[in-house]
Amino acid sequence: MFGYMGFGMQSRLYKKKPRKPFDKREALASYTALPKYQRTFQPKKNKNRSTRLTAALTVTIIICFLIVLNYMSTQFLTYSDEHRKELVKNETRFDNEAFVFLLDSGILELKNQRPEIAFKHFKLALNIFPEDERVNQLYFETLSVLCAKNKVKYCELLNQKMSILKIN
Repeated sequence: MFGYMGFGMQSRLYKKKPRKPFDKREALASYTALPKYQRTFQPKKNKNRSTRLTAALTVTIIICFLIVLNYMSTQFLTYSDEHRKELVKNETRFDNEAFVFLLDSGILELKNQRPEIAFKHFKLALNIFPEDERVNQLYFETLSVLCAKNKVKYCELLNQKMSILKIN
């Protein structure tokens, strides 16, 4: 109980040793005022550099940059043309493959006595190549078969297509 010093007392205060009476203390840091700051900003000419040399270097760098930019732009244009041609070639190849697949599967569905599924295949094939005569003929024949089976919506569609053909 005797070692208790209370809440406010800190150990560094009661462990402090007394100082000698005529001992020299550390010198306090002196206050030195900062110099006055002038707020005038003026660009000063650098006497160490030659203006002609910097101008020549700047012009040379700009010319080199333009030459490289011209070369890169021509390379990019040739690459983009080749890429565009390749995309068109792939797109036509995929369209042809899809058309042949839809045409063959539609004919197969007609042989298997499923004209509704064949109609869907022929309709998709017409979306790819609308001017193909064989697909148009199979499309109208399938529509007429579906209309003969008393499918009202197919009869209406057949009438619409026939009226469009008569107008053209």
